[in-house]
Amino acid sequence: METIDGTDRGTHNGFIRTAKTAQFTWNSAPIDGTDVVRSLAAVGREFRFPLDVDLRPSLTINDESNSHLYQYLRDVSDKLKCALSILQIIVEERRQPHQDHHNKDKTKPPFKIGDIVKAHVQVQSNAAKGQVGKLSYQARGPFKIISDLSHQSFEVQKLDKPDSTIRKYKSADLYLLPPSLFPQNL
Repeated sequence: METIDGTDRGTHNGFIRTAKTAQFTWNSAPIDGTDVVRSLAAVGREFRFPLDVDLRPSLTINDESNSHLYQYLRDVSDKLKCALSILQIIVEERRQPHQDHHNKDKTKPPFKIGDIVKAHVQVQSNAAKGQVGKLSYQARGPFKIISDLSHQSFEVQKLDKPDSTIRKYKSADLYLLPPSLFPQNL
């Protein structure tokens, strides 16, 4: 729409007007599930509509003694601390429902700590060797699962090297190693 408007008018100055309006709309909307305005939580005050800001004369914050400036800074800092603490509480309260919603349809992986697994990793393309990485996978391991990070993530370590690097894999990349394929030294 801005492209068409800019072409008709011969200028893209309308973009600034649209951006200011969209910015005001976002900042004046309440945070999900609350009556707290986003701008209040972010900077401690509600923003004025862009046209009001442009048409009204600027407020004088400074005078010879800077008393208005100092009072403004005191007010903003107090409101900002309060707004940031409110915002932190809201973020913490909203994070868990979003995480629960995202994970509600996931099934519990069949792995447990101590299982012997192998991991599928994608092959990187290498022109010198003639390897094409698209949809090519190779197995790495065997690994031993040493911790469950929840949400289908696991930390694994090489089976034959207990002091090796700990790696993280999603359960979709892991598969159980059948006992018939266990290494001889187990």
